[in-house]
Amino acid sequence: MPTTPTPCPVPGAELRRLTPADAGHVTLLQRGCWVEEAIVNGTLEIPALTESLEEVAAWLDATDALGLWLAGRLVGMIRGSRAGDTWEIGRIAVVPDLRGHHLGWWLMEQTESRAHADCIRYELFTGAKSVRNISLYERCGYRRMSMVRPGLVHLDKVVTR
Repeated sequence: MPTTPTPCPVPGAELRRLTPADAGHVTLLQRGCWVEEAIVNGTLEIPALTESLEEVAAWLDATDALGLWLAGRLVGMIRGSRAGDTWEIGRIAVVPDLRGHHLGWWLMEQTESRAHADCIRYELFTGAKSVRNISLYERCGYRRMSMVRPGLVHLDKVVTR
């Protein structure tokens, strides 16, 4: 993990913590980004597609959720939260028109840098058929865990400081 933050690969974009007031923007981003995941994985039973505005506001209040804004538009997000000695990462999203600019990788780096000092590993999961996501996570140093939940792949990475 770098000691100095890597500049955002999209000039003019601004990263800031998301709050419950951003729930509408987050819901819109999630629905736009997770439709592809639903198609690839053959299910609409994905929380990012089904949760209410109130549910989004609740987890925004309870996690360290980061949003990447460009010209007033939420174009990417990621969340992290502590569970014991693990920094759980989720809701990684980049708008389709900005994919390929290394924003997913950059957002991963940003949330990893915010992990609590006593966390010894990062953990995340994605759909079992989400090949592009799995490839990104493996390039970021994550490895598949033996944890089994139907339709999901769990990955983790040791925190190095």
